[in-house]
Amino acid sequence: MTIERACDALALVVLAAVGILALATFRDYGLSWDDYTHSQYGDLLLRFYASGLRDQRALSWVNLYYYGGGFDLLAAAAAKALADALMNGESTVGFKQHILRSDDDASHDPTIIEIKADGVTFRSPSGISDTVYTKCGDVPVGESYLKQGGGAFVKLPGDGKQWQETPGTDANWQHLDFVESGRDKDGIRLFDSSRNMTVSLPVGGGMSQWSTDGGKTWNNLVQVDRAQ
Repeated sequence: MTIERACDALALVVLAAVGILALATFRDYGLSWDDYTHSQYGDLLLRFYASGLRDQRALSWVNLYYYGGGFDLLAAAAAKALADALMNGESTVGFKQHILRSDDDASHDPTIIEIKADGVTFRSPSGISDTVYTKCGDVPVGESYLKQGGGAFVKLPGDGKQWQETPGTDANWQHLDFVESGRDKDGIRLFDSSRNMTVSLPVGGGMSQWSTDGGKTWNNLVQVDRAQ
């Protein structure tokens, strides 16, 4: 056997060993530092091609457009195909869950479901769960925009005007409340009266902005991506 053949055989053995090791241990590991960002990049690439190259957010996503997105695109396509095959993709807006506990099992009192014009109520010995119907025109309840680096701007159920900025992974960050002050085809404007701050969210995703002078001047805030 020549040295070249020996090196090729050794390389195959190493690759096989690494593959077996990965299959045996992958359940013990979570996401790495960059996985979330690459996952979002893959989703943006899917939307780029699905839109006929019109949705170009992938071309300015962080700095990943310098590296090429072939792997991220394939991973996002595979994840979508698997999710569509294994999971129910129907919306859960309007669904209500009531967990039955040991008190319910030991009691002879029935569990009652009341369906009313303004909501649904579950009553059982262990407690009561309520929900309400919400009408927001053509704006879905739970509309949200994911922030690069974690957290989101989330539309709350209710009158269709209340929003909240969630903290992501920063334990020192508090939830911030906003009221939707307007929207058009390009953006959504949220106002925080406690700070006299207006935040503008681009409808299709992109760079959000903030202003404290009523919109006369705007400053870049954070990249956001509309959740689907």
